[in-house]
Amino acid sequence: MRPKLLVIDDEPGVLEMISGHFGLRGFEVFTAGDGGEGIQLCSTVHPQVIVMDLKMKEFDGDQALPELRRLAPNAKIAVVSAYQDEIMEKRMIALGADAYFEKPVSLQLLERFLKTPKKFPSF
Repeated sequence: MRPKLLVIDDEPGVLEMISGHFGLRGFEVFTAGDGGEGIQLCSTVHPQVIVMDLKMKEFDGDQALPELRRLAPNAKIAVVSAYQDEIMEKRMIALGADAYFEKPVSLQLLERFLKTPKKFPSF
């Protein structure tokens, strides 16, 4: 059984890049264009890993994160943001994220996150 990865981002190019990369590495990848769509998918596909953007046009990552954590308590969740903000990073970790990465995030760094134990240090 392939591990399930849910990618939530409002930029189609980011969704394509991440889903293509990890699809070739054995993940079953699901994509959502905002936090609300991500919550719906999470409740049906039960991902082991979630990678989500912080700021989106419709339903932001910080709004969706508590519900995603509730729906997938054992999933590893990484928040990705174009803004390096230590206060926001601490807030996301407090809301249930396991890691916080600055955009553009390297696919190799995300790969390391996906392959490590649940808790992963932020950068």
